[in-house]
Amino acid sequence: MQFQVSSISRDECSAEEWEARVDLAAAHRLAVMHGLNEGIFNHLTQVVPRKPDRYYQIPFGMHWSEVKASSFMEVGINDGEVKRGDGDVERSCYCIQRANSQGAAAG
Repeated sequence: MQFQVSSISRDECSAEEWEARVDLAAAHRLAVMHGLNEGIFNHLTQVVPRKPDRYYQIPFGMHWSEVKASSFMEVGINDGEVKRGDGDVERSCYCIQRANSQGAAAG
């Protein structure tokens, strides 16, 4: 699969955003180390700090062993559109994230 990813640099993020990106990248790498990455449509996400309407997701097709803090796209929870970064949104990831945010708002 060919895909293009535009990296987000540390200078383009707040310290809090960069820390969240580093932590989420580490979670992907740890999952690889423990063999938890080879399923269908697996994903790890995190809400963007101070932007509760967005979450971090890797571009569809990127292997978890390749994930870096700069790899994540910011995806809109309400519309599933890429707000920052480049790549394809993995649809099941968006649907789960959307459902979780609606449940949290209702609960």
